[in-house]
Amino acid sequence: MQSIRIDRGKRLAQEPHLGHNRYHPDIAPIVEVGEGEEVALETRDALDGQIKPGTTVADFPSLDAGAIHPLTGPVFVKDAAPGDILEIEFTDIIPQPVAFSVIMPGLGFLREVMTDPGCAHPRRAVHGGVGRDTIRREAC
Repeated sequence: MQSIRIDRGKRLAQEPHLGHNRYHPDIAPIVEVGEGEEVALETRDALDGQIKPGTTVADFPSLDAGAIHPLTGPVFVKDAAPGDILEIEFTDIIPQPVAFSVIMPGLGFLREVMTDPGCAHPRRAVHGGVGRDTIRREAC
């Protein structure tokens, strides 16, 4: 199985050969797969590593909004043609040990409704090496 590994200590701009954040058909694929072939792709968070456990709403103005939605890829599917419908099966999703949830005025689908900034840093509770759905919430 092919795999694309990223360095979570780096932002996409430091590893441009592994992805993009604005799709364009001229972006070269980073991996090619055939029908039925598996590929493992590591992905970055929606703000490209800018939100750290200690980030607060006071830090929002210094964030680079142009760096949002980093994508790993593109992936070229051999023998696929424009107009084809592709079925993709996710066989595993491995969450990271920390996460965040933010409301940033001016960004997101509900930007006109969610006008007050907010931030939470949930952490997965790990029991015997297995992540549970229980989270500890740390307010910003």
